[in-house]
Amino acid sequence: MISTTIRVEDKKGEIKAVFAAESQALLNDRASYTVKQDGEFAVIAVSAQDASALRAVLNSICKLLIVFEKANEVAQNV
Repeated sequence: MISTTIRVEDKKGEIKAVFAAESQALLNDRASYTVKQDGEFAVIAVSAQDASALRAVLNSICKLLIVFEKANEVAQNV
């Protein structure tokens, strides 16, 4: 089993809501993640059975974070 944790600054607590719509068990249950709020940070805890599954779930998480960042940039410029 491989695990890692990602901490993302999230003062408004919006990231947890973004991830709520996503499936948190991926790749036929080879990888999963949880999202919790810890003060001003969102903490994403990832666990996977192997490196390939870990890479896949981290790619999915990063893609969602990129969309979240870009949406915030657009909202601030309106």
